[in-house]
Amino acid sequence: MKRATRHLRQNIPSGSEYNDLRNALNGIDDLLQDLNNFINDIRISHPSVHSEVILMSEKNQLDFMFDFEGNKIMLDQLQTNPYLIQESWEIIVDDLKNLRKDINFLKNHNKIIHNLELINHIHTGDVKLILNNSGPTGVEITGYHNAIVLKSSPNAGEIGWKNPPPKYSNPNNQNDSYLRGKIRINMIEIDPKTGEKWKVANSSPPNHFKTKKSDNVFWPLSYRTDRINQEMAYVIGQLKTPPILGIVKGIDKKGKITIIYECRATDGHPIEVMFYGGDMNTGKMASIYPKYF
Repeated sequence: MKRATRHLRQNIPSGSEYNDLRNALNGIDDLLQDLNNFINDIRISHPSVHSEVILMSEKNQLDFMFDFEGNKIMLDQLQTNPYLIQESWEIIVDDLKNLRKDINFLKNHNKIIHNLELINHIHTGDVKLILNNSGPTGVEITGYHNAIVLKSSPNAGEIGWKNPPPKYSNPNNQNDSYLRGKIRINMIEIDPKTGEKWKVANSSPPNHFKTKKSDNVFWPLSYRTDRINQEMAYVIGQLKTPPILGIVKGIDKKGKITIIYECRATDGHPIEVMFYGGDMNTGKMASIYPKYF
């Protein structure tokens, strides 16, 4: 920035009509001096934060200074948890940057991105073969709440919509809408009973497509993986806010309970958080997905 500013200043034509531009460039010099002072200050007061900040681009350094200069409480928190700076603060998407000043949001985001079982369930889905002693091998399909990944991921073979076409929460703006619809998956899993790629029983020619029993719900098409992860971080931040109550969805054959909590995305759309084997304090966070509509 200094080099670009110097070059621009050298090429400003003479004349008082360019005084505003000259003053603006002088302001940039003042801003860069403020940044240098900030970095020098945290080198002494918050050395672990300083170690992360000096690795940033100048733009991110300025953003970091704007977010936290004079905020000793937040800097103290980041000093204790410096990994949150690179792993969470630096990657928050533009639409949610107002949230990255909140230490609880950063911690929740970090919790989400390191929960690989949850992440895989949401983005790439789970396919489980179910052996039946007296019949063909069954298939259980769960997850797949990222429509972009669903349509492109090689992990589950060719995946496409099944008629009828999906529903949109806002039909007039489909790209930013939540979606609901049937999906079918071109199975690549090997059936242990036959030693061949799974197929619909007695299908001829072989039909390897399996349709998920229930409708699927998806985050908006405009949300990439990072945005969905950050939305989920925002959502789970609401779990500790009373008077949120869980609804028992069911109890499986093992006696394990499933409890659903309803929260909200940043745009206000209802989002369900599912815990398996207990409540939000004792169960395992199993899924986070848009509520049926």
